[in-house]
Amino acid sequence: MKHTQQTVNIFKQRGKARIALLASLVILGLISFWFYQRSYIVVIDDARISASMINMSSDVSGQITKLHIVRGQKVSVGDSLVSIDNRQTKLKLAQSQHNLSITKLKLNRSEINYSLKNQQNQSHYQAQLSRVASTKALVNNAEIQLKHAKAELKRADSLLKNKLISDQLWENKRIDALQTQQLYLKLQADLSKENAELVNTKSMIGESKLMAQDIAILKEEINALNIAICLLYTSDAADDSLR
Repeated sequence: MKHTQQTVNIFKQRGKARIALLASLVILGLISFWFYQRSYIVVIDDARISASMINMSSDVSGQITKLHIVRGQKVSVGDSLVSIDNRQTKLKLAQSQHNLSITKLKLNRSEINYSLKNQQNQSHYQAQLSRVASTKALVNNAEIQLKHAKAELKRADSLLKNKLISDQLWENKRIDALQTQQLYLKLQADLSKENAELVNTKSMIGESKLMAQDIAILKEEINALNIAICLLYTSDAADDSLR
């Protein structure tokens, strides 16, 4: 009985092995058949075409008004492909040219005004520097004279106490010292005015620098407009065809 059971188990194991072998052969056959189809049979359901894709664009903005080619047509370099309504581009070009002319006129006027104004301001500034230096020299000289006059008056006071000089001589020394002090104070006031005028002249030179900055900005605007106009002109900007 035990021997019979072992025999049955052996047959079962052999059956399972045969089934597994058969399944492997079927799978291998299916894979071989799939590779055969992919290699030698054209399948139109999954067909692919190799081609080069070229992106095309126009420098002229606008709507396409007409097609000059049909699907599959061969084209050469320079052939017109489509017509484009470029009226907006031409309007932009005209407006840019108008703005360029106006900006050039502004630049010309600004450069003339700057040249005249800057020359006047520089001349005024140099003249004011000379006046300040001259007045300062007068103040320094008056200060020396005032010190001398005060010393003379002090000496005259001592001599008058000792009755070595007359009252009239002492009075002359006092008046001389007073006049010298008045002159010194006036020159100091003049120097303050001249320094204030020098500061004002410097501010005018600062205005000239602002004018120079405005001129630089106008030149940058002109360069930008020239670039924009060149871009509108290039790549057949005046033409209405995409080639």
